[in-house]
Amino acid sequence: MNFFSEKRAVFSLLVIFMFIVCFGCGLNAENDKDGPENVDNEKLREENETGEDEAKADYPPAVMWNDRVYSIESPSTNKENIGNKLGEVAFYLDYGMPTKNGESNCYEVGSIIYAHKYDDRKIIVEWVDPLTNATQYTVLMHK
Repeated sequence: MNFFSEKRAVFSLLVIFMFIVCFGCGLNAENDKDGPENVDNEKLREENETGEDEAKADYPPAVMWNDRVYSIESPSTNKENIGNKLGEVAFYLDYGMPTKNGESNCYEVGSIIYAHKYDDRKIIVEWVDPLTNATQYTVLMHK
């Protein structure tokens, strides 16, 4: 074999390999009976006895304060943005949206709620990260 024949053979094998990979994966995806369009959501709900994971996924992290629901605007902030202490999280919800003042579906009881120094539509929650044991400050906004 000469150089050009070897090059042509390698190129041919590469094209065949790409053809198999591209079209082979496409055929498997079409025949996949467990794809998202074939999942019975009602059956999954029945199989999940507690419903905890599903319920948490349906609701964004939130805190209710002064009859307003606040959701996360910024995962962290500088301490210079912290205003006066307003209170603390009094109730923790395992699922759902907060409906009473002092309730949260993401922050533990005792997390401190502060006013935002520069924007009265926002509050700041001081909480302890359970993984790092570090104090965090999260900005939440009423929308």
